[in-house]
Amino acid sequence: MVVRTRIKLGLIFSALALIGGLALFFYETYNGRGGFWLFNLIKRISIGGCLLTYFILAWKHGK
Repeated sequence: MVVRTRIKLGLIFSALALIGGLALFFYETYNGRGGFWLFNLIKRISIGGCLLTYFILAWKHGK
């Protein structure tokens, strides 16, 4: 029970990290700072994607 709650929280936080990263990417791109836009997009998605992948694997392993 505790493990499932922890995994659900992890999924929520990783989704928030992905959404927040994308929002930050669009904000930086719109304001014209933050360097090359494609690099920033890859950076933001990879951070959120790594967290999401970790929690999906943990969830499958915990089943």
